[in-house]
Amino acid sequence: MQIVARCPLKAASLLWHPRAGATALTLLCKATFELRPGRSRLAAEQDALSTLDTYADDARTILITASDMCPFKRRADVLFNGHAYAPSGHQAPSIVVRLIVGKLDKSIEVHADRGWNGQQRWSVVDFRPVAPSSPLRAALLGRHAKAWDPQTWNTRPLPDDFDGAFFNAAPVDQQIPELTGDEIIALEHLSPVHPRLVTRLSRIVPRASVQRENRDLELVRLRCDTLSIDGDRGVASLVFRGLVPLSHPDEPGLVTITTEAEKDPQEEGNIDARANDARSSQEQPGTMILKASQLVGAAKPAVPFVSGAPAPGIERGSTVPLEDPAVMCRIGTGTGPLSPTLIRAALPFHPSVPERPGTPPASPGSLSSVAAPELEPELPRTRPAAPEAEVEREAPIDIPPPPMFGPLLVPARPAPGEAAAGVPSAAAAEEPAAAVAEDGEAAAPELPPIELSIEQVAAIAAEIAERRQDQAVVLHAHGLRERAWSENQQRWTAAIEEQASRGSHALRAAYDAAYVAQVEQLRGAITPEEYARILLALDRRRTDETLDALKIQRPALMPIVRMWTRALARDATLADAVSDALRAAQRA
Repeated sequence: MQIVARCPLKAASLLWHPRAGATALTLLCKATFELRPGRSRLAAEQDALSTLDTYADDARTILITASDMCPFKRRADVLFNGHAYAPSGHQAPSIVVRLIVGKLDKSIEVHADRGWNGQQRWSVVDFRPVAPSSPLRAALLGRHAKAWDPQTWNTRPLPDDFDGAFFNAAPVDQQIPELTGDEIIALEHLSPVHPRLVTRLSRIVPRASVQRENRDLELVRLRCDTLSIDGDRGVASLVFRGLVPLSHPDEPGLVTITTEAEKDPQEEGNIDARANDARSSQEQPGTMILKASQLVGAAKPAVPFVSGAPAPGIERGSTVPLEDPAVMCRIGTGTGPLSPTLIRAALPFHPSVPERPGTPPASPGSLSSVAAPELEPELPRTRPAAPEAEVEREAPIDIPPPPMFGPLLVPARPAPGEAAAGVPSAAAAEEPAAAVAEDGEAAAPELPPIELSIEQVAAIAAEIAERRQDQAVVLHAHGLRERAWSENQQRWTAAIEEQASRGSHALRAAYDAAYVAQVEQLRGAITPEEYARILLALDRRRTDETLDALKIQRPALMPIVRMWTRALARDATLADAVSDALRAAQRA
């Protein structure tokens, strides 16, 4: 595909493979604005798209600029790069800097340089993107972390169990459901020219069209998913992204990108007033080190913010996916007409929110290089960059707590043919007849195998991990011997791994739910505030101390994180509660 930009914006494309046998082309365009009070308009010189991550250190842990070349983003990223500036050119022992973008409001207290010889360390707070190699972002890659190559990942199909939240580079409290591109932006002590800069970016709507051989012109919607602000340069940029499915990597065609600028409102006097309605800049959610000499005057910037540990990969229920199902297309004909009846094929990852009510789920499709059937790589759905109607927010879905289980009795052996499909079972050998020993006495028959459900195995494992009783005592209470317990553990572990290799995680989810339910039965329900403390502990590498304070055993950590991640992806209200609790914990 040839890309032509018939507009001032910079454009590029990324070829990648959603799964084996499928090819997609992500279109990208970038608009750069000069930041000015009131209304910020397109810059005379447009910044190019970032093709590589840019780091401030050789260890590649402090990420300055995140690459724009990713196939999609489940949520919109808000990023800032720059320095803190003291007001009115006066020295100050500390200042509070503040970033506001729409409903996003984040403040950081910046202190002058001070000496410290102790052993205690603090997690640094900043506005910058999170490095892909940081522990919590790398954890989203799971078992693929070691093999992940940031330069060549797009040459191979994405793993079936790939977590798309990895492509979001912003800290979790700077990821928002959507960007329209004209949100109110306020910078306090982050500009070398304006102590408090309040502005809006001029509304611009990029559009893309695809012309293939012997096909009608196809339109592609582009979604705004990244806002990057450079305070020192006084510019901001928006990145828009759209998807074009291809029948094969070398499919010919012409992609044309144009822009449509919307007329700015005549009355802009209320911009500053609305920004002032946000919370007071006196709040001090975090601290960082800054040299006192660099707080003198607007012309002398402070030490640039240093990237801290990454935010956890929380997939909130208010996630805005990359492409709306009604805009999905046929693999052989590009994006196709805007029809809600097109069949979708699932990507290896799942969307962060359920389908809208009244939209029946579609069956996964398959790709045939000969017949070129309909194929929809199910990327997260998108809202258009310039919605023609008011955005209708989806109501949060209540996620019921994990089902409780009854007494863990020794189950009866299933009758032949009654085993559920896909559920592993022990070998159903025939009942052995009583063996006759050489001395004529009958030997005791071998006991039949005891088969536990995955929920029973998880609950017993959680009970053993609590260490309130010896393992032998716990097993005896459930009518188990060590050998039977070991066999059941091995059976379900193999089943979980085998299912994961096929791209499904239903067994793992059932195990986690039962494990966490048993933990909560023993210590009480885990609250959003407690889960926020766990996330913060992972960020600051103080997990053991926090788990001890919460009376949670170490083996329960990952089941809790996995179960809460699933819940947050489906429940926007719960996700907001955790996000609020996380910000409160960071300020504490």
